[in-house]
Amino acid sequence: MLQDASFSGIPPSYAYDVDRAEEQRRHHDQMPYIDDSPSSSPHLSSKSRGSRETLSSGSLESTKSSEPDLEKGLEMRKWVLSGILASEETYLSHLEALLLPMKPLKAAATTSQPVLSSQQIETIFFKVPELYEIHKEFYDGLFPRVQQWSHQQRVGDLFQKLASQLGVYRAFVDNYEVAMETAEKCCQANTQFAEISE
Repeated sequence: MLQDASFSGIPPSYAYDVDRAEEQRRHHDQMPYIDDSPSSSPHLSSKSRGSRETLSSGSLESTKSSEPDLEKGLEMRKWVLSGILASEETYLSHLEALLLPMKPLKAAATTSQPVLSSQQIETIFFKVPELYEIHKEFYDGLFPRVQQWSHQQRVGDLFQKLASQLGVYRAFVDNYEVAMETAEKCCQANTQFAEISE
C-alpha cells in the first residue's frame, strides 16, 4: 500500500475525494457564498455578487437567483434569534431559582426569628429582581417576533433597550464578591439558610 501511495503521490483512498473536491469547488464557484462567521451577520460576499453578475444577464434572472439567498439569510437570522431565545429562557429560569427563596426570606426578616436580616438579603440578592425584569421583558418582546418571522420583522429596538440597561449588570458585578462573602458567612452562621442555599 505504501508503494501505491508513493507511486501516484496521493494515497489510493483519497483519489476519489480529490476528484470530488474539485467538482465541489467548481460547483461552489457557481453558488453564492454566505459568510457565516459569528462576528458578522449573514450576508453575501463580494465574490458571490461578482459571480452572480456574470451568470445572470437580465434583472429577472438576478432577482430569481437572489431570492434563495434572501430566504437563506432569513432562516439564518431566525436560527440565531431562536438560539438567543433559548439562552434567555435558561437565564430566566436561573434568575427565578434565585428569586424563589428571596421572597420567604424577606417575609421572615420582619418576624421575631429572621433567617437573615433585611440588609443581608439586600446584599445577597442585589439587583437580581431587576435583572429578571429586564430579561423577562426582552424575552417577552422577542418571542412573538421570532414566531411571526418575516422579511419585514425587526428586533433591533429590543437589543438597544437591553443594551441601555447594562448599568444594572455593572452594579450586580460590582456587588458580586460582597454578595458571595455574605452568603458564605450566613451559611456558616445559620444552618437553616445553609439548607436553603443548597
